[in-house]
Order: sequence, then structure tokens, then C-alpha cells
Amino acid sequence: MIEPALKTAALNKKKYMNYGYIRRNVTYQSFQEAQNYNQLVVNIPNLEFNSFELVIHEIDFSIPNEDFMAIENTVSFLQMELLKKHAVTQNNLNYKNSIISELLNDRMENKEELIEKTTYLKLKNNPNYRVFICHFSNSSSNADHQELSQKKEHHFALIFTEEIKKHWPQRIYLIRQNKIDFIADTQSDTEQVLKEKITKTIQTSKNKLQMKALKMTVNSSYAGEIFQLSSLYKQAQDTQKITALFDEANTIYSYRDIGIYQLFAESNNLTHFEKYIPSSLLDLNRNHPDLIETLKIFLDANQNYKATADALFVHPKTVRYRMDKIKQSISIDFHNAEELLQINIGLRLLKMLQQ
Repeated sequence: MIEPALKTAALNKKKYMNYGYIRRNVTYQSFQEAQNYNQLVVNIPNLEFNSFELVIHEIDFSIPNEDFMAIENTVSFLQMELLKKHAVTQNNLNYKNSIISELLNDRMENKEELIEKTTYLKLKNNPNYRVFICHFSNSSSNADHQELSQKKEHHFALIFTEEIKKHWPQRIYLIRQNKIDFIADTQSDTEQVLKEKITKTIQTSKNKLQMKALKMTVNSSYAGEIFQLSSLYKQAQDTQKITALFDEANTIYSYRDIGIYQLFAESNNLTHFEKYIPSSLLDLNRNHPDLIETLKIFLDANQNYKATADALFVHPKTVRYRMDKIKQSISIDFHNAEELLQINIGLRLLKMLQQ
């Protein structure tokens, strides 16, 4: 057993050194009497997120200069092997990703091909598969840190998918920039249990990478069979389309959660939905479009002036002025629950039409 390093120092680079070297002073507890020794450590450059090191234990003496050529050759060989491994892994991943994309977008020519591809992915047919669409963001506005932030996001996606496997071993996934599509056999889990597991997975993944500021939204389908994946994917997409109107981050919504909005999401022609928007709301949008957002946030905040002002970054008096203007422009009974329901739905349909 080796204890954490007591001291670490970088070696001055010599003409025969192509790689970075450090020397660590550590304690070897496995010896009869714990003693301190040095390790010569060389970082092996690679294209993966995992870091690799060649560690040489200097037990009896320090490495002489003439041995560094052999070390350099060894590191070069290991680097080449890691590059080969990475290339093979990427080829397999690309093929796997193309199959998942075909499954989700219903591009299989026949049922035989579908069976062949799902067998390749080791997916067994049962009625408990769900499709999830996860969006996350941790990007920095600072251009210098944006590339690093994107790398951390991708690393987060890999950690997240591994953590998901602990809950649902039968899972496959597709990572694209800051989005994860994954298919999982959620077994007999209820939607409440499902959300609890995803919440725990997100938190664990954030903690591992110290990414507490990362925002993530997850949308999922009903449960279904493996042969229904394209339909389940459409449900997850519809859920995402509707919940995007709610302007909420760090949320988990299922297709069941969007309720009546399923009727609107399932149509590809949204223009005729204008007839479901109250005429008073259409008038307000036509004459005072700048007040629509204030009205939406005011209703979302349970008609609380201060909470609305905080959300809009304005003074409460400004909110009162705007609400008075709204009340003068159109007739809304703010004590009528049924009318407010129609206004709330109308506000979201209006936003959907504008998108």
C-alpha cells in the first residue's frame, strides 16, 4: 500500500526529455517498516478523458540519465497503443450511435433488421423501455474557458450514463454536444421512483466533477416495448417541446406530466391552435406585446408583485404599473380560476406559435 505523496517536484527538462517528468516522495506501507521512497512519474499523452501515467519506483537508487532513453521509448509505445485503442473505441461508438439514431428515428427497413440491431445492442424485448432526452449546460461566457467547459460537459455526460447503468443495467445512449438521448429498461419503476433515481444520478455526477452550477433538464416518454422506440422518442421530444415553454431549469418531466398539452404537442401544424387562445390575450399580444411576459410571470408567481419584480429585475411599482395597463387594455378576472387556466394555457400556446 502506498500513501499519498509527501512531496512532488517537476524535473527540469533536458534535451533527451520529450515528455514531462515529476518525482514524488511517497511512503510504502507494505514494507516491513514503512519507509519513504521516490517515484519517477511520466504523464502519457492521450485523446481520452482518463489520464495515464508510467510510474517507476526508485527503491534502491535514482534512475540514471542513460535510462531515460528507454523510458522515452516505453512512453512512446504506450502512447501509440492508447491511440490505437481510442481509434477502435471510436469506430465501435460511431457504429453504435448510428444504430441508436436509426432506432429512434424509425429508419429500419423491416422488423428483421430491427431485431438484428437491437440484438447487437443487447436489448431484450420487454414492455418497460423509456426514452429520455437530457439537456445540460455549464458553458462559460468567457471564450478562454469555453473549450474547457465543453470538455467538462462531455465528461459529465460520460459519468452520468455510467451512473444511470447502476439503476438500469439495460441502457444505451447517444451523446451529442450538450444533449444525451438514452434508452433504458426502467423495469417496474413508477414515475416517482424514476425521477428520484435520475435526480440522484444527476447529483452524484455533478459532485464527482464538482460541477454544482451545471443545469440539466430531463424529459421522458411513457414505458413501452423495444419495437415502439420511435414512438417513445416522439413522446420525449413532445415533452421537451412543451416544457421548454415553462422556462424552467433542473427539472424532470415525463410525457404524462404535460397532460392536456399532449393534444397540442402531437400536431405538426400549430397555426390552427390560435382558436384556443383567449381573444383578450390575442388583443394584448397585438397591441402591447411587451406586456405578455409580465403577465405570464405574474401568474406564475401566484400574482405576487414582489416575486414578479424580482424575476423581471424591476421595481414592484413598475410591475403594478404594467399590470394596471394590462387591466385597462383587456378584461381578465384574476379571481376566476377557470379563466386564469385558459389564460395560462393561452400564454404557452402563444409562445409555441411564436417559436
